[in-house]
Amino acid sequence: MSVDLLTAPLSSILNSSIDGVFTTTAKGTIVWVNGAAQRMFGWSKEELLGKNINMIMPSPYKEKHDGFLAAFRPDHGITHVLGAGRWLEAVRKDGTRFPVEVGISVFEDNGERYFTGFVRDISERRAAENRLRFLATHDQPTGLPNGLLFIERVKEALDRSTPVAVIVLNVVGFWRVAERHGRFSAEHMIRVIACRLRDEAGTAGLVSRIHGESFAIMTADTEPQALAERLCAVVSRPIAWDSVNLHLSAAAGVAIAKPGDIVPDSLLQDAHAAASHSLRWGACGGVSLFTADLGNRMARESLMEERLRAAVAENGLSLALQPKVRARDGVILGAEALVRWHDDQLGDVSPTEFIPLAERSGVIGDLGTWVLRRSLEHLAEWQRSGLTLTIAVNLSAIDLRQPDLAARIGRTISETGCNPSGVVIELTESAMADDPVQATERLHAIKDQGVSLSLDDFGTGYSSLSYLRHFPIDSLKIDRSFVMDTPDVPNAVAVARTIVSLAQSLGMKTVAEGVETRAQASFLRELGVEIFQGFLFSKPVPPDIFRKLALAGPIG
Repeated sequence: MSVDLLTAPLSSILNSSIDGVFTTTAKGTIVWVNGAAQRMFGWSKEELLGKNINMIMPSPYKEKHDGFLAAFRPDHGITHVLGAGRWLEAVRKDGTRFPVEVGISVFEDNGERYFTGFVRDISERRAAENRLRFLATHDQPTGLPNGLLFIERVKEALDRSTPVAVIVLNVVGFWRVAERHGRFSAEHMIRVIACRLRDEAGTAGLVSRIHGESFAIMTADTEPQALAERLCAVVSRPIAWDSVNLHLSAAAGVAIAKPGDIVPDSLLQDAHAAASHSLRWGACGGVSLFTADLGNRMARESLMEERLRAAVAENGLSLALQPKVRARDGVILGAEALVRWHDDQLGDVSPTEFIPLAERSGVIGDLGTWVLRRSLEHLAEWQRSGLTLTIAVNLSAIDLRQPDLAARIGRTISETGCNPSGVVIELTESAMADDPVQATERLHAIKDQGVSLSLDDFGTGYSSLSYLRHFPIDSLKIDRSFVMDTPDVPNAVAVARTIVSLAQSLGMKTVAEGVETRAQASFLRELGVEIFQGFLFSKPVPPDIFRKLALAGPIG
């Protein structure tokens, strides 16, 4: 049998190919090889001829070689590329393995069957594919697995019934610090935090950056809450940056897989819910474990948020007005507008529940806009009927941070046609806390719309006298927590007296809210409080009832 089975022109063509080409007998003995194959595998022609083709195959492909040959019949002709279905790796003379793509043709010569294999080295392509997969499954700044790969790994663990817990960790204060120190500080912080979390989790956990300032950790640790606390602690350590130390904190949630759990998304969602609970109720820190009770509460909150958005958009809220009366004679001077919500599914929802939710979910802006408009519409109606009353509208700290707040108030005044002298904007001390200088500018812009300003809950929040004298405030409102303890509790009496004295010295009026007894009213009147608000005079009532009260004369 001749080993030179190929014609000279064909041999010349195959020798110029960039792919390695082998021709073998039906038993796999190499009878022809081109130059590219010799260079690709590191064997000389003499070393290859007469040897079995399986010398270039690593295990387990070598063991399957005979089965591969048997699978081909002479009528098959040239096959498709076999990179996904036949052998995927080859081995060089020096023992290194590399990925290949293989095509095989079958032919006969003098009654003998021969195979010609075309071998392409796809190392560069495979490296590129691996690189693309890495980019698709990893976070670029940190090199950590991203959410996509994290879910994949959690699913693999659940499929193996491996005991697993998921920790979601939110870095608190990240964007505040980043805004102060710039984009490069943000990248530095994220990389440092990623390294710390990876080191702390060690081999017991897979650390992933799922988005922004949020990380997820899958762990088989038997005490995942303790691990979560350690992870929060390492985040809280100062981070050196440009001659200063950056300070952050963390809040985490833990969800432990139950026997039979197979849905990784649910486990991650539960950990997210627990982390959100830590952020909201744990003073922006700490660790919460997801429980069925927490899940029910979060489900209610989710439904409440959905229904609240609809209520704001579809005019599903209402106002209750609580009268404000002149202290000396009980004449109604105006009212404070209080939002109320009755939902067909949820029933009556307390403002103490849905107002904080509105602030957390971002609905507060639209809610505040609705309350402002409805309040000013009532004020305009009163003014058109000859009633000289005021209406107080509460705005949140989030509202105060909006640069267009003053313009929005002015636009609403214009659109409702009310006289701005009857509008009182109430803000809490805490609304001024983050940036008193900016707050002062915003308050002056609001004041320029012709409205009055009242500082609500005075004495309970950010009491900075150095800024108070610069705020264009018309009245101070003594918080109900002080009013309820007068005149019997000395400390409450002292605070109330101080607030009244301070207001008088600054040329401001004083309003006492939560007045419920005649003893309280008598004491506060003697102190010099000018306006009362509380159940002694009236609870919050619908607008039509308030109008009747205002027309009826003094109350209390």
